[in-house]
Formats: sequence, structure tokens, C-alpha cells
Amino acid sequence: MAKKARTVTLNLDGKHPNYKIQANTWRMDFDSYGREDVDRSWELSFDSGPLDWDQLVQLRELYVLDYKGQDATILQYLASPKSTISEFTWWDHGQ
Repeated sequence: MAKKARTVTLNLDGKHPNYKIQANTWRMDFDSYGREDVDRSWELSFDSGPLDWDQLVQLRELYVLDYKGQDATILQYLASPKSTISEFTWWDHGQ
């Protein structure tokens, strides 16, 4: 019998309670454009921040993160000891 993959819910903006992804995901793409038509399980779209980046601690194997948006609070998460991110790309940051 195959073991069912554990999923976690990421609701970084408080408006997307149905974003369920596999807990062993190692790469994610996020944006702050609030799109509802995201078609890949490793790409999620949230409304503009500040976002609750601490929810990413549920993804213990997450090492690669691409972010498109202007929520600078991502830097606090990346600098924290709980972050597992080793490769980060930031697009459309507005700086």
C-alpha cells in the first residue's frame, strides 16, 4: 500500500485557505499578484503583503524560493534561523 504524501496548507495572505501542497516540496514560486488561476502546485499567488512568511517552516525541505512582489518582510524570514532557503530570487521588488 502506497503511503499518502503529507500536505500542508499555505495561506500567507489569509485569503487562500485551499492552497495545499506536498510537505516535501523543495522549490516554490510565489507572487503577490493575487491571481486565482495558478496552474502548478509549486507556484502560488497571494494578494500583496505583508505576507506571513513564517508559514514556510512547514516545508522543511524547501531550499529554492522565487518571489515576484514587493513584500520586503521576506527578508526577515530569510535572515531567521528557521529559514531553510539557500537559493532566493526576487523579481519585481520595486527597489
